[in-house]
This record gives sequence, structure tokens and C-alpha cells, in this order.
Amino acid sequence: MPEYIGLSRIAQAFFPVMTKQYWYFSSYVGLFFLIPFVTPTFERLSSRASGLLLLILFALYCCFQTVFGVLFPDVFSTGGGYTTIWLLLLYLAGSYIGRFGLLVNWRKWMLFLGYLACVLISWGAMFVVPWLSNIVLGEEHGETILINYISPTIVLCSVFLLLLFERMNIPKRLQKDISIISPCAFSVYLIHEQPLFRDFIISSSFVKFAELPFYLLIPAVLLAAFALYAICTVFDFGREWLFKKLKLKQKLTNIELSVREKLKV
Repeated sequence: MPEYIGLSRIAQAFFPVMTKQYWYFSSYVGLFFLIPFVTPTFERLSSRASGLLLLILFALYCCFQTVFGVLFPDVFSTGGGYTTIWLLLLYLAGSYIGRFGLLVNWRKWMLFLGYLACVLISWGAMFVVPWLSNIVLGEEHGETILINYISPTIVLCSVFLLLLFERMNIPKRLQKDISIISPCAFSVYLIHEQPLFRDFIISSSFVKFAELPFYLLIPAVLLAAFALYAICTVFDFGREWLFKKLKLKQKLTNIELSVREKLKV
């Protein structure tokens, strides 16, 4: 398919941050440069002060935007959760949970019920909010108000899942396997979101799933996701093997140390 792979496509592949091929990658690069400055400042705050700061930030960037987003879209430039600003807020929230804990008295079943409640509320809002807006405004709006990244219920879902998995007792025999596979998660994201892979494989491979009855649709989606994750993980194992043979990581580390030495960082 040479008509789709020209010089511009190749150039974009070499500059994924500037061309925004991966929104998370581009946003994370921005966050990467802020972390060394933000972390020490945030860690100097007390539990009360840092908690109050997070409440204010999420009230502005999460709750306000969700409630008034229809009338005043993206007031604080969150980009629906696809920006460095939003990743920074999540980073601070994770830092707070790591330092002070959260919902420490909640049992795992309570966390799961909290997660399930948020999922049901988000799902129900897809029907209730447009119905109410049609009555009040005369037209339907807000069907996605609680299913985007900055939605309060979606944020709470992520918090409940984080705390739930944090408190799980994983058998030691599985810990080693997980430690081997988990670093591949980011690579799986990069591979399956590569523009050509997404446009010509992902987008067209699962269309017929929509014709399946619900009792087959759910296992089909889960099996397809598992298969995709496994295939991309195998690809990444190959990349890791190649990088080790080329000693690429060590060479890049030496370059970094050389630059730091010259800059006296």
C-alpha cells in the first residue's frame, strides 16, 4: 500500500511527540519535564494542605467542567483529559495516595462496589442527561458527560481500581510473571495505537462483533483484547531482545551521563 506510506508518514513515525501520533505519549513527555520540579514542592505540603489543593484542582478541572461543559466547553483547557495538565493532576493524586493513603478503612468488596456504582452512574447518565436536556433545552446534549476522562465518576473508578489492586494479595509465584509482563503495557499501547496499525487492522477487524448477541459479544471483546495484548507483548519481547543485543540502553545511558557531566547537572 505505497499510496499510504510516503515520506510524511515515515517522518511522523520518527517524531511522534510533535506530530501527536500518541496523545498519551505527547502529554507524558510534557509531564516528564515537570515532575522533577513539581514533586519536591508537593511533598513539602502537609496532608491537609495537599488534600485541599487536590480538592480545589479537581473541583475546577473535573467537577466544574463536567457540570458546565455543555455551556462553557473546556474552560480550563483540559482537552477532555488528553493534555499534560490533566496527567499532572492525576500524578499529584497518585502521589497523595502513595504518601498518605486513601479510604484506608474500606474493605476490598467496598471498593469494588464503589467502582461498580460509578460505572452504573456513568452508564445511566448516557440516557438520563440527554432526556433531561431535551426537556429543559429542547434538544439532546450531554450523552457523554460522565464517560470522558475528566468525569468525576470515571476519576473515582480509577481511584477505586487503584486501591483495589493495591490491596490484593498476589501469590508469589505470579509476582515474577507479572513483573516480566507489566513493563510491556506501554509498548502494547504504542503498537496497537500506531496509526497504520490502528487504521488498517484495528478499525476493520472487529466490525462484525457488533452483529453478535450480547452473550457472545462480551466474551468476544475480552478474548480479542487478550489476544491483541499477547501479540503486542510478543513483539515487545523481540524489541527488548534486539535492544539488548545492540546494547542500546547502555549506550543511551552513557550519552546521558556525558551530557549531564558537561552541563554539571
